Amino acid sequence: MQVEGSVPATSSVQENLVHLCQRVYQELSGASVVPLVSVEFRPYRSSLAVASRRAQALQVRLAEVFRQAPPRVVEAVLYVVLGKLLKRPVSPAYRKQYLAFLRTLEPAGMRTHSSTVRPHQVRWKGRWFDLRALFDELNRRFFDGRLPKPWLGWSRWPLRSHWGRYDPVRHAIILNSRLDRPDVPRLVVEYVLFHEMLHIALPTQTLGHRCDVHNSAFRAFERKFPAADRARQLLASLGP
Repeated sequence: MQVEGSVPATSSVQENLVHLCQRVYQELSGASVVPLVSVEFRPYRSSLAVASRRAQALQVRLAEVFRQAPPRVVEAVLYVVLGKLLKRPVSPAYRKQYLAFLRTLEPAGMRTHSSTVRPHQVRWKGRWFDLRALFDELNRRFFDGRLPKPWLGWSRWPLRSHWGRYDPVRHAIILNSRLDRPDVPRLVVEYVLFHEMLHIALPTQTLGHRCDVHNSAFRAFERKFPAADRARQLLASLGP
């Protein structure tokens, strides 16, 4: 295989991803010369994966959720998106594989609903609490400032089912607007936000068809939050 150029790799993972993309492209196109390849991870906007060809360069953009995906899932996504770009048929098994992966990201009953998570439509600065400022502070205190910032926002209306949720597909944290009140202690908001940030730091583990969302590593890290028990008591007092 002859490659027209190479992309400076920031890590072995990035390098492997570029090679994988080149292999899939060559298989689908039948070309002996593979273009310069660029692969980027970006926060979810409207498409989970997009490929484009400009001049002699091939650019692939993947949603952040695929950064932690198993290699076979990333390969399936590349087949689907490059097959679309090249107008080549691919096996339906590839689409099934990556859709199955997306379904494992959240447990049953916690699927992303467009009515509650629309990152570009939610407000991060509430009447009483600024989620961006709180995120930055918690990121420094517990994650050495290394956690990638997601979309942050308050739900557009009060929710009854949960206090907060992390949507890995859109890379967004949405907190229940019922917490954006003057009578809710700052400790409570910080705890809920910290809990959702842990879902970014410690991705969901898949055991067969079961999702281990709050595993032992998750609970151990969560205990680092001061007054976590007190925060949970205060949350309980706010009602369902």
